[in-house]
Amino acid sequence: MTTAPLRIVVATDERYVAPTAASVRSVIDTLAAGDTLEIAVLACDLSENSREQLVLSWNDPRCGVVIADVDVSRFARLPITSAASNRLTRAAYARLMLGQLLPDHWHRVIYLDTYTITRRPLHPLWNTDLAGNLIGAVRDDYIPTVASPHGIPTWHKLGLPADLPYFNSGVMLIDVDAWRNEDLGERALAYLAEHPDDISLFDQDALNAVIAGRWLELDTIWNVTGYWRKAARRTGRHQHILTTAAIRHFTGNGKPWDAQPLNVPDGALFFASLARTQWPHWRAPDHQPAVPQTAGEH
Repeated sequence: MTTAPLRIVVATDERYVAPTAASVRSVIDTLAAGDTLEIAVLACDLSENSREQLVLSWNDPRCGVVIADVDVSRFARLPITSAASNRLTRAAYARLMLGQLLPDHWHRVIYLDTYTITRRPLHPLWNTDLAGNLIGAVRDDYIPTVASPHGIPTWHKLGLPADLPYFNSGVMLIDVDAWRNEDLGERALAYLAEHPDDISLFDQDALNAVIAGRWLELDTIWNVTGYWRKAARRTGRHQHILTTAAIRHFTGNGKPWDAQPLNVPDGALFFASLARTQWPHWRAPDHQPAVPQTAGEH
């Protein structure tokens, strides 16, 4: 399997355009020697100026950018609140459209949430053998199984075993051909429409429901969430997880750009990448959570 070009996809709207710029900039700045990168942006009502600023933020001879418009009206009837999560914008559902919106010749992609910062080259992840699975992902730290609190409320109705592992969808290595062949995005949208009152973490629930265990568990370093901020959790092989992390994922409350972030090093990582974009001085003056917050994080 070739290591070039790496291909990543992100989804964003105007509210999260600056964090998106920082997230992708961190990927560019950690490219290994000889790697090239193609970036797909799933754009939700994104202004022309924001599009131009994103491209300028990622200006690098090793990179190419594709921007695809998302019809957010498709999500109009989908749930935006749940007992486990704050209100989200419907743009959070955009990634479910990647099968239709990515270029036809893209057969594999790494999906990244807009509030991730990459700290190591991604080609080891890119070259991972999925061994016939639909995606590769990291098991959710707070929700290890579908029957865990805030897992899939309908797990028993779906006939899923209670101990079936549950993944965090903030970082995914995706077999795009399999995604398309199995119509995963449309099936996830249908699940959300059919179970509006049985949703905990929105499209993450839906993806876990339709993938139903057919995913490869990746090492935690590829999606180090806010769970690991608490020192008491960093024991054994996870003792140095914050420094060995390949991708930091700012889940939960206390985003780096909040007025009172939970953790200063988190802020430093984010702002170092933000400084290399067209939004070097951006701050969110009245930040409200606009994406799902992993249940239990504090």
